Amino acid sequence: MSEVKETKLNLYEPVFLLAIPPFIEDYQCLPGFQVYWDPPWGGMVTLKIVSTFRQFTFLATMLQDLTDILTKSRRLGGPPTLKVPFTIVVIQVPKNFLRRLVGYQEKNLATYRRQYQVDFDCSRDIQPEEVYVLSESLPLRVFGYSDDVVAVNAALCRDLELIQMKTFILLMQDCKIILDYLTQVKLGCDPCELKVKKMVREWKDIRHPFYYIPNYFRELVLVGTKSEIDAAERFLEQFLKEKRELSKLNLQ
Repeated sequence: MSEVKETKLNLYEPVFLLAIPPFIEDYQCLPGFQVYWDPPWGGMVTLKIVSTFRQFTFLATMLQDLTDILTKSRRLGGPPTLKVPFTIVVIQVPKNFLRRLVGYQEKNLATYRRQYQVDFDCSRDIQPEEVYVLSESLPLRVFGYSDDVVAVNAALCRDLELIQMKTFILLMQDCKIILDYLTQVKLGCDPCELKVKKMVREWKDIRHPFYYIPNYFRELVLVGTKSEIDAAERFLEQFLKEKRELSKLNLQ
């Protein structure tokens, strides 16, 4: 997580009244974000903001834009009747789908940042190769200018609805091939995300009163849209077929 620091900022009192008190609950939805202020002095208010650099940069930009609007409309000395177009929405994303939704190194979120005046805050508390229970989720927060937040929220929700997870049962020897060539396999399946489910103690073998029956299977999970999963499945079938044939030739 980015480093959190305290920063002081002086605001015109009308800007403060428009931008801070009405939205204090929304601001504090952001992890680590806190804002304090001193009593007004000479038409100004001093804010103390505890935030990451990205959060502070976005808030400072919004406050500057609001100050410019009020200055141009000559309302700095008048009643604060304008509304600040600031919104925060929270999307609950299943842990298994989060990396696919935000993209590799958050490239999908970076695209939205370039196209809209929004920013994001999401937890990194996931293990890339872990397969989670479907009910486990993490919050993805979108904050910024109201119209842009609404547009990005709608786009992310559409993307999330298209993401699926499909599980395959593999023989141990096929799983070993995939693990030996994992980087190559992941590139071939991209943008579909591939995970090999870890063996848990209960399923390492099948218990029986009289016999020991080993479990020769592993689960492989693909996360993506239906078309991405279909393409990844075809790639895996062809890849495993080639590697099996190559292994037979080496044994002869």
